[in-house]
Amino acid sequence: MKNFALLLILGLGLTINSQSLIAQDYKPVIEVKAAPLKAVFGIMNVGAEFVINERIGIEPILDFGGGVIFDNRKIGTRTFGKFYIDPKVGADRLYFGTYMKYRYTRNWLGFTDESQSKLALGFIFGYKYVAKSGFVFDAGYGLGRVVAARTWNPNIPGSQNASTTNQSSGTLGLDAVAQLSIGYRFGTVNDTIEFDSGKLNRKLKEF
Repeated sequence: MKNFALLLILGLGLTINSQSLIAQDYKPVIEVKAAPLKAVFGIMNVGAEFVINERIGIEPILDFGGGVIFDNRKIGTRTFGKFYIDPKVGADRLYFGTYMKYRYTRNWLGFTDESQSKLALGFIFGYKYVAKSGFVFDAGYGLGRVVAARTWNPNIPGSQNASTTNQSSGTLGLDAVAQLSIGYRFGTVNDTIEFDSGKLNRKLKEF
């Protein structure tokens, strides 16, 4: 488990360091996103991706809600660190990276009152499309491992101590994420990138 966490940290660190030399050439922009399909299950999902440069983006996401199908409430956060392989307009198209996820869930099932919390780390991959108008479509998926999990009954004093590690409801400690979101990009990654008849031209800045 320690080796797995160290690998994640090392991979993200190398990604950031490898791009540090070009970071000053690009203006940071923000993409505001939401996952409307999750609203069907009573989950509100909102996030914002902070584009550091044409190859790196950091996206914190907030999930909250529940109770449409099951009698429960949940709140959680996820943070994606993205590296874009071959961007066209900057911070777009294919990407991979790492994620960290925390989720708290409280379930009311009959006479059962149960709370669960989970912390997970993993790897992600996906594809993002950015239109000339600023419209953003992002589909990302990931697989990782639960590094800490706990289940307890809030009505029983001391039950919070009944914690488990590397387990997640019989899934062998595995964790998965899926994010299908739409949004809007505020700003441009590179002022020297312009659209012309649907084709991308890179032009030198005028002094």
